[in-house]
Amino acid sequence: MPQEHVVVIGGGLAGLEMTQKLEKALSESSHRITLITPRDYLYYNIGSPRVLTQKQWQNSLIAPIKPSLQYATLKSGVLATKVDGKAQKVELNNGEAVEYDKLIVAIGSQNHWPWKLDGMTDREELRKRLDELYDQVKKAKTIAVIGGGAVGCEVVGEIVEAYPDKKVTLIDSGSQILAYPDVPKFRHRVTSILTAKSNISLRTSTRVTSPDIKSQSVFTDTTLELSNGDNMKVDLAIVTAGMTVNQLTGIPTEDDKGHVKINKETLQIDSFPSNTAWAIGDCINVDGPVKLYAYTRAHVDFVAKAVAGKQKHAFKQPLPEVVMLLTLGPGKGAAVMKLPILGPTILPTLLVTTVKADFAACKYMKEHDLKAEAST
Repeated sequence: MPQEHVVVIGGGLAGLEMTQKLEKALSESSHRITLITPRDYLYYNIGSPRVLTQKQWQNSLIAPIKPSLQYATLKSGVLATKVDGKAQKVELNNGEAVEYDKLIVAIGSQNHWPWKLDGMTDREELRKRLDELYDQVKKAKTIAVIGGGAVGCEVVGEIVEAYPDKKVTLIDSGSQILAYPDVPKFRHRVTSILTAKSNISLRTSTRVTSPDIKSQSVFTDTTLELSNGDNMKVDLAIVTAGMTVNQLTGIPTEDDKGHVKINKETLQIDSFPSNTAWAIGDCINVDGPVKLYAYTRAHVDFVAKAVAGKQKHAFKQPLPEVVMLLTLGPGKGAAVMKLPILGPTILPTLLVTTVKADFAACKYMKEHDLKAEAST
């Protein structure tokens, strides 16, 4: 009997975890597993804000994928360009076509570098650019962080903790920072931590009209033109806003953000033959507006059972509806979780610094048999 071929598209946190989970759920004698990804390494982007102030931190975030796999084939250096659901094949940018019996799409989301990789594939180029950004932050006396969401708040927290003498401005187009989760006491907690530093200022209801922050993520020695007519000259501007879902020809979408159209009870891709294709991670909209790695782990567990033919229940996210953990510099942070009866509840800072930041990166690498490599 021929081996069943299971293909995973995407080598980020979701795709790698899916591949490793399938290796445990499926027999090597009856299955082949192929992971298709444009890069041969994993970038633990959850910890990326800290690389702005701790140069050695990048060594905890980058690790080669291949040594972490048991029997799956790593097909790196190529990009999936199209999926034909009826023919059950994936077309690659090198002209190759990969046939599959089962497919898992984990194409993720995109944001400005370094929060996401923005198409970057070369490991040494990534390290070089991270070093350059670290040097730019260290040198700058005035810094603007554009985007008051979770990443923007974490970036500001890291910078002011490391450099209390720098003047940092957080700019957001909304009437207040942290549009999600809409929990006033959590927003107040984060705002209080940030503004406790005299060198931080917040500017809400303010858009940057120039330069073009959609096409570039870092600007040095620049003048920001603001929607209220003001001009702000800064040594460094860092863009954190602008997450979008990655797209793949042949994969149906369900909304203007480009989320993959799925059956939310099975996570199977809509219009594809039954039990042949699923989608997981940031590219699907089954958990609400916030993309959390913890949510993705639930997708992985569910689909692994489905591919193995052992899933007997409809998908239901086991985590609370509202969960957010923000690190705001070493030893500082804020967290909120929706608890039964109590509703949205502020959690102890210790939980943030334990679950996220340094410990989380090391724990993730160890759990997934990833060995981070020091820069050369």
